[in-house]
Amino acid sequence: MLDALRVDLTGTKDRPLNRASSPGGLPTAVAIGLATACKGVSRELTVPLGAQAAALTHGNVETFLCGSILAEIIASVTAAPNDPLAEQFSAAIGKTVDFFGGQYPQAVELGNYLRRVIHSASSPVDDPREAMEKLSCDSAPQCLAGAMYACLVWQQDFDNAMILSVNHSGRSAAVASITGAILGSRMGAEALPDFYLESLETAD
Repeated sequence: MLDALRVDLTGTKDRPLNRASSPGGLPTAVAIGLATACKGVSRELTVPLGAQAAALTHGNVETFLCGSILAEIIASVTAAPNDPLAEQFSAAIGKTVDFFGGQYPQAVELGNYLRRVIHSASSPVDDPREAMEKLSCDSAPQCLAGAMYACLVWQQDFDNAMILSVNHSGRSAAVASITGAILGSRMGAEALPDFYLESLETAD
């Protein structure tokens, strides 16, 4: 991300700076979701702006499509925190596939992959950590899938969701940041254990 931001021009979907598939560009999409949910930016812009935000630094198609989905998830859970989380995930996927499917065939494949993860989270397993490990959590789609899985398995328990999101051999920091963004936006700061907040530099 820092390498991409050092150049004079930032990337776009149509003029990518690179083909990076890592999850580093996804946090920018979180800001888009919050802006359209809370700051008066049109909700209709969530899907395209989420993709554009991720494409600033990461030009892989699946990666900026994940940015679109994540932005829509954040906007949805912020605006309607009591709605069923699995349905919000599915709706966000559907909006991205509908918006980008005609231009990017990868959108359909990505949507099918993430829907399978949503379905798997509804089936109890003895050890969710094994299921998380199988997701690999290396590329942006895999990290988004891992975060969605952790959120669905522990959707009422921020602490356990975070523990699950970091206990695997993939990019645990990326999965945890996405998990925290989704559940934090949905549950609010009051749901976070104190020890997550008290050591923050800007806690006051």
